Amino acid sequence: ARQDMVTAVQQDWERGAYAQWEQRTDAMLRQKAVKARYDSIRAQDKQMLIERRRKLGEMLLAEDAKFQAQIEALDEGPDGRRERMENRARELRNKREAERKAYVDTQLERQWRQGCDALRNADSVNIAKAVDAARGYQIEERLALLALEKQEEEIFAQLWQKDFESKAQREIDDEAHRAKMDQEQ
Repeated sequence: ARQDMVTAVQQDWERGAYAQWEQRTDAMLRQKAVKARYDSIRAQDKQMLIERRRKLGEMLLAEDAKFQAQIEALDEGPDGRRERMENRARELRNKREAERKAYVDTQLERQWRQGCDALRNADSVNIAKAVDAARGYQIEERLALLALEKQEEEIFAQLWQKDFESKAQREIDDEAHRAKMDQEQ
């Protein structure tokens, strides 16, 4: 009866130790996952902050240059203002003419393409090939990502197995030590 009680107590202790180990391991894994997610979010926030600061710096420099030009423009006399306005009007007229010409050229080319069946078919084939290539690239990228995830899972499984085996060996060693201690008593 005493031996049965000792065996029952030992089994209860082993089960309790195993349950504790599982709980600690689960808590550690959850903590690592939370920390990894936290670090990822912090890194993204930091990168976004750096980008915003860079953009704001560029905007500030552009604004300073604009204000400096306006200040310099205030110093010119009536002749300088008239000349500046004439130059600006000329620039705007040239720009408008260039835009109109580009639009006309685009429309003429579109009209020509629409009238040419062979070219329209070739364009369709080229678009289909481009879409196909993009889709193939996305599929390859997805497969590579899945392979990487599988590899990570295998590594984690191996690490978990090694940890489990080492703890099981430690339990066996502890049990042998306890048995030896009981025999000595």
